[in-house]
Amino acid sequence: MPCFSPVQAWRTDKGEIVFWRRHDAETEYKLPCGHCEGCLLERSRQWAVRCMHEAQLWERNCFVTLTYEETPPWNSLRHSDFQKFMKRLRKRFKGHKENIDVRTGKSSYPIRYYMAGEYGTHGGRPHYHACLFNFAFEDIEFLRRTNSGSNLYRSAQLESLWPHGFSSVGDVTFESAAYVARYVMKKMNKEAIEKGQEINWETGEVMPRLPEYNKMSLKPGIGANFIDKYQSDVFPNDYVIVNGHKAKPPRYYFKRLKQAAPDLYEQVEFVRAKKGMELCEENTPERLGARQIVLQSKLKKLERNL
Repeated sequence: MPCFSPVQAWRTDKGEIVFWRRHDAETEYKLPCGHCEGCLLERSRQWAVRCMHEAQLWERNCFVTLTYEETPPWNSLRHSDFQKFMKRLRKRFKGHKENIDVRTGKSSYPIRYYMAGEYGTHGGRPHYHACLFNFAFEDIEFLRRTNSGSNLYRSAQLESLWPHGFSSVGDVTFESAAYVARYVMKKMNKEAIEKGQEINWETGEVMPRLPEYNKMSLKPGIGANFIDKYQSDVFPNDYVIVNGHKAKPPRYYFKRLKQAAPDLYEQVEFVRAKKGMELCEENTPERLGARQIVLQSKLKKLERNL
C-alpha cells in the first residue's frame, strides 16, 4: 500500500537522511509520511503478517476478546487489567511447546501475545483483543458464528481468568490478526483524539481516558524467531507469502536482516531503490490521489465484526 503524502528527503555522502537539500546530498528520496490511510493500513498489514509468522512457530494459539460486563466507573481502557489477566494465565498454565533460548540455553514454555485495547463502535465501552501464542484453552464450547464466518467459543477457564465480564475464544487467522492490528486506523479519526477525556454527566467531572493502544511480547519481538529461522526463504527474494499471495516483508524483518547479514541487506536495498525509481511515474500526485479515494471507499465498507 503506497503512502499518499510522501515526504521529500535526501541521503548525504555519509549515509545520513536529511529533509532539506544540503551541499553533500547525493540521492533524492520519497519517504512515507507514516500518518495517511495508506501508511496506517500498511502498518496494520505488517503486524498481521508478523502475528501469523509467530503463530506458525507454535502448535497451538488462540484469539481472545475480553470485555467489561458493565461500563466501568472509570470508563476507560486500563492496561493493568490486561496485565493482571496475563499474570493469572501464566501462573495457572504454561505454554504448550518448550522453547530453548539460543543465547542462554535456558528452557521455558512461554505464552506470548499481541494485543490491542479499543472502544466499542456504538457504546464506546472499553475492551481488549489479543492473539495468544503457544497456548489455547482446551475446554472451549461453541458460542456462535460471526458475520465473517468464523467460530467463537466460550471457555470456563478463560472466564475464571477474566472476572470483569464477557469473554470469548477464536482462532488466530490472518483476519483476526489484522483485526487486532487495525486499531491503528482509528487514530485517523477526530473521535479518537477526543477520547483523551471523558465527561461524567452526573457529576460534571472530566475524567482522563486512555487512547486506543496496542502492546506485544518483546525480547524477542513478534516474528523475530521466524525471520531468524527462515531468513533465506524471505531474502534476497524480498517477499513473503500471505494467503497464497506474494507480499512485501515487514519492515522489522528488513531491520533484522541488516544486523544478521549486512551485505545481503545492501543488495536488497539496492534492488528496492531501483524498483522505486521505476514506479515514480505511477506514483504521481494525481495517481496517488485517485488511489487514496478508492482506498477510503474500501475502508468505509471494512467490517470489523469477527
